[in-house]
Amino acid sequence: MAGRSYQLTDIKNNSVASYFEKFKAWSQQNNFHILAEKHNPEYLWTERRDDGFRLALQSNDLGEIYLDGSSPCVWRNGTPEPQPE
Repeated sequence: MAGRSYQLTDIKNNSVASYFEKFKAWSQQNNFHILAEKHNPEYLWTERRDDGFRLALQSNDLGEIYLDGSSPCVWRNGTPEPQPE
């Protein structure tokens, strides 16, 4: 599994909910399904149906928002399969 995390900056506290509404709509329009959703603080965890790529958007009590992404390994056992010679 490979992952990255980013903090969104310059967010106004009164607009946090709108980021989650837009992220949810975008996810559903782009072949993601919702794995978990919570409120106060906001949290939305999604997974793309065709390849298992996951995105999560989460906020905290300070009004900060973080976007986390993770992708399953390319190879089943974490390394390429040996190639016949």
